[in-house]
Amino acid sequence: MRVEERGYTPQELVKNYENFAESMESEFVKMMLTEMKKSSSLGREKSQEENFYDDLMTNEYAANSAKRENYGIKEMILKQIMPEQLKAYRQNQGQ
Repeated sequence: MRVEERGYTPQELVKNYENFAESMESEFVKMMLTEMKKSSSLGREKSQEENFYDDLMTNEYAANSAKRENYGIKEMILKQIMPEQLKAYRQNQGQ
C-alpha cells in the first residue's frame, strides 16, 4: 500500500514522525534532568507541592530544550523508524 493511499500526504507523515521523535527526545531529556536533580538534592526532603512544581518545571524545560537544542536524538530516532520513501522525501524537501 502506497503512502498516499492511506489518506495522508507525505508532508503530514513526515511531520508526524518528526513530532514523535521530538517527543521521545523530550522524554529522554526529562529522564536525564530528573536523575540529575535526584543526585543534587540528596538528604533534603521536599514537600508534595515542591515535587509537583519540580515535575512541571522539568517537563517544560525538557520539552523546550528538545525544540531548541540539537541533541541528535531526534535524528537518530528518525533514521530508525522512518520508512526509506519518507527519508528521501524529507531530504529532498531540505529538512
